[in-house]
Amino acid sequence: MEGLGAAASTIAVVELAAKVASLCLEYYSAVKNARADIERLRQHTDSLKTTVEGAQKLLQGPHGARLETSQKLHEALNNTHSQRVPEGRIHRTKE
Repeated sequence: MEGLGAAASTIAVVELAAKVASLCLEYYSAVKNARADIERLRQHTDSLKTTVEGAQKLLQGPHGARLETSQKLHEALNNTHSQRVPEGRIHRTKE
């Protein structure tokens, strides 16, 4: 059952990464010279995604349930659900 929770957390992070990419597109169309900011944010998002996917593999591995740190990581991954940006919270400003 623990694997399901970790998988759900990973899915939430991937969904969050997709939402960030979508918001970057909105930001790009609304702000001049946003390309550098978007590229930096994209790189950080890609790094986070890679890290979370690696952590997910560790948690699902043969020693995942026994590692104290992995249990804390599992809790942190579960908390990603509360960190997602709700729809409608982004305000668009176009001139």
